[in-house]
Amino acid sequence: MGLVRSMSANSGNLTFVPAHEAAIDVGGTGLRGMTPELLHRASALPFKKKLKWFRQCRDKLKIEWEYGHVKVRVNRESILYDSLRHFQKIKKEDMHKIFRFQFQHEEGIDAGGLAREWFQVVSDQLFNPDFGLFVGSGIGYEEINNDGWPKGWCVLDNN
Repeated sequence: MGLVRSMSANSGNLTFVPAHEAAIDVGGTGLRGMTPELLHRASALPFKKKLKWFRQCRDKLKIEWEYGHVKVRVNRESILYDSLRHFQKIKKEDMHKIFRFQFQHEEGIDAGGLAREWFQVVSDQLFNPDFGLFVGSGIGYEEINNDGWPKGWCVLDNN
């Protein structure tokens, strides 16, 4: 039996519920017409057809460059902090736009290379054991260390 995460809108508590009991809210995602029945049918497809279906849904969400894009400017020395602050302020409809990254005080036009570098550096920092954002669960997994986030950094932090 598969489990999916479910966050209470009132308390903010995160729990896991059986997948067949999960409520799917696609409102505001751009996936108009998406129903649990369509998702159920897609889940029964062979993998290659499921992947093709997923990519078609993803492409429907994409907003072309000329209709809007998001510039993300970060300082390499504080890339994680700058990135988290930037993405906390972004509107949900902007999440479908193309992101272009720029490192402060560095020349470069993002034709894909800066984006790859940004993802690599941010991923390395997020999962660096010395940074303490994730801790071993004891059963071979990593889990969020809520005590390890610097004050005000974590989107789960209410302060």
